[in-house]
Formats: sequence, structure tokens, C-alpha cells
Amino acid sequence: MFDPGVKLAEKDQPILCGAIAGGADFLLTGDKKISGLCLAKTVRGVKIVNVQMLLAGLIARGIVSES
Repeated sequence: MFDPGVKLAEKDQPILCGAIAGGADFLLTGDKKISGLCLAKTVRGVKIVNVQMLLAGLIARGIVSES
């Protein structure tokens, strides 16, 4: 269903599909099982991130400042 190398539990697939369909840049997760399998991977334009990675991405885009 997804790119090779991305292993995602069946219960999590609709969440990622929604993010893809919605044109999201990021999918924020705190799920350790997802983190171990595909954290930091980009699937059809959606990067799967944890809180620290999301903040770094927003800072890099100038959306959020570090101060």
C-alpha cells in the first residue's frame, strides 16, 4: 500500500492516508511502535515525525522562532 520499507500497522494506515489526502507536510506521532518503524520517513509527501522533529521543521521553515 505504501512505499517499500514502510511498515505500518493496519490500524494506523487510515491516519496516514488522511494526512496524505489532506496534503499535510507532517504527521505527528507519539507512538513508539510507529517511531521504530518509519519515524523520519516521508511517505507520499508526508514526513512522519515526533514532537522534537516537528519543532525543528517549523523552525527551519521560519514558522516558529527559537526564542
